[in-house]
Amino acid sequence: MESFKTFQKFPSSNGEKIYNLTIGDFDPSVFPIPAELEALIIESYQNRNTSYPAAEAVPKLSKSLFEIHG
Repeated sequence: MESFKTFQKFPSSNGEKIYNLTIGDFDPSVFPIPAELEALIIESYQNRNTSYPAAEAVPKLSKSLFEIHG
Protein backbone atom coordinates (compact mmCIF):
# COMPACT_ATOMS: atom_id res chain seq x y z
CA MET A 1 0.00 0.00 0.00
CA GLU A 2 2.89 2.34 0.70
CA SER A 3 4.10 2.04 -2.90
CA PHE A 4 0.65 3.08 -4.13
CA LYS A 5 0.74 6.18 -1.92
CA THR A 6 4.16 6.99 -3.35
CA PHE A 7 2.82 6.55 -6.89
CA GLN A 8 -0.03 8.96 -6.17
CA LYS A 9 2.44 11.71 -5.24
CA PHE A 10 3.90 11.89 -8.76
CA PRO A 11 1.61 13.51 -11.36
CA SER A 12 3.97 12.69 -14.24
CA SER A 13 6.84 10.44 -15.18
CA ASN A 14 9.53 11.44 -17.70
CA GLY A 15 7.25 14.19 -18.93
CA GLU A 16 4.37 11.77 -19.60
CA LYS A 17 1.07 12.21 -17.74
CA ILE A 18 0.08 9.29 -15.52
CA TYR A 19 -3.63 8.48 -15.34
CA ASN A 20 -5.04 6.78 -12.26
CA LEU A 21 -7.20 3.97 -13.66
CA THR A 22 -8.00 2.32 -10.36
CA ILE A 23 -11.68 1.66 -9.87
CA GLY A 24 -11.93 1.33 -6.12
CA ASP A 25 -14.21 -0.65 -3.89
CA PHE A 26 -17.86 0.15 -4.58
CA ASP A 27 -20.28 0.38 -1.65
CA PRO A 28 -22.71 -2.57 -2.08
CA SER A 29 -25.50 -0.55 -0.47
CA VAL A 30 -25.18 1.93 -3.36
CA PHE A 31 -24.13 -0.48 -6.13
CA PRO A 32 -25.58 -3.90 -5.20
CA ILE A 33 -24.49 -7.03 -7.05
CA PRO A 34 -27.26 -8.12 -9.47
CA ALA A 35 -29.11 -11.15 -8.07
CA GLU A 36 -28.24 -13.34 -11.10
CA LEU A 37 -24.56 -12.54 -10.73
CA GLU A 38 -24.63 -13.06 -6.97
CA ALA A 39 -26.12 -16.54 -7.46
CA LEU A 40 -23.39 -17.43 -10.00
CA ILE A 41 -20.66 -16.11 -7.68
CA ILE A 42 -21.97 -18.24 -4.81
CA GLU A 43 -22.26 -21.30 -7.08
CA SER A 44 -18.71 -20.83 -8.38
CA TYR A 45 -17.37 -20.42 -4.86
CA GLN A 46 -19.18 -23.54 -3.63
CA ASN A 47 -17.73 -25.49 -6.59
CA ARG A 48 -14.26 -24.19 -5.66
CA ASN A 49 -13.99 -22.44 -9.03
CA THR A 50 -12.22 -19.42 -7.59
CA SER A 51 -8.94 -19.12 -9.47
CA TYR A 52 -8.07 -16.75 -12.28
CA PRO A 53 -8.45 -18.08 -15.83
CA ALA A 54 -5.40 -19.56 -17.50
CA ALA A 55 -2.78 -17.07 -18.66
CA GLU A 56 -2.96 -18.39 -22.21
CA ALA A 57 -5.96 -17.49 -24.33
CA VAL A 58 -9.31 -19.12 -23.68
CA PRO A 59 -10.29 -20.32 -27.21
CA LYS A 60 -14.06 -19.82 -26.88
CA LEU A 61 -13.59 -16.30 -25.46
CA SER A 62 -10.98 -15.38 -28.08
CA LYS A 63 -13.28 -16.55 -30.89
CA SER A 64 -16.22 -14.59 -29.48
CA LEU A 65 -14.15 -11.42 -29.09
CA PHE A 66 -12.81 -11.78 -32.62
CA GLU A 67 -16.36 -12.19 -33.99
CA ILE A 68 -17.48 -9.04 -32.16
CA HIS A 69 -14.45 -6.83 -32.75
CA GLY A 70 -12.86 -8.38 -35.85
